[in-house]
Amino acid sequence: MAATVSSSQPATIIGSGQRSSLDLATFANGVMLRFLDFNDGYTSTGESGHPSDSIAAVLTVADALGRSGKDAITKALSQSSPRYVLFEKFKVGAGRQAGYRLTTTADIDRMRGLGLILYANERYGNTYAVDRPSLDALFARGLVPIVHMGQLAGIRALKSYPASWLSFLLWCPREVAEKRARERGDPDLAARLAAWDEMAQDLERMDSGDFSLRIRTDRQTPTEIAEAIRAQLLEEAAPDAQPAQVR
Repeated sequence: MAATVSSSQPATIIGSGQRSSLDLATFANGVMLRFLDFNDGYTSTGESGHPSDSIAAVLTVADALGRSGKDAITKALSQSSPRYVLFEKFKVGAGRQAGYRLTTTADIDRMRGLGLILYANERYGNTYAVDRPSLDALFARGLVPIVHMGQLAGIRALKSYPASWLSFLLWCPREVAEKRARERGDPDLAARLAAWDEMAQDLERMDSGDFSLRIRTDRQTPTEIAEAIRAQLLEEAAPDAQPAQVR
């Protein structure tokens, strides 16, 4: 039924590639997620309810808004447990603001001079930075930070922070990345493909211990990927919470 309905802002029905209205795509995806009734699970102290009931809405809205796969995966993880939170990097520049803390070059230079910046990089004409005090604050609250990191040097720099990091490589072929960027209507397609090329060269220098898990995002849904990451976290983090890096 959902596949017969069109919309000016369509969303994808998982597993079919068909597009429908936001509400019907959410309903169809929710039915599929609920089919085996595996969401009656309680995996840590204080968790209750049916956490996967919210995943269909998260994934469908993310798809309709053209958000990236890592955004949908991060949101699915956060919905599965409130302990998993996105680490909001500092950002200097234009473009997307959601998920970042906007600042100035002068402020980043000041923090770098004080030894508070773990890693900073430039991409798409912007500057991004990960700072120690923000990580300290999240750990002090008992939370598990999810850090999106697009450079191997950044992953290695982050591991200098005193925590037991788990790093997950989320990857897809260049043609898939290009197709997704076109479907999202990204205005900076050339820059994004250049970033993919830089990443491919970067990965040629990776060591066996750089990533805990490597995942092809074109072969699994965001829900499946989030569950795989969550399972790895629960297996290796018990009894203490471990931070996560998503490249």
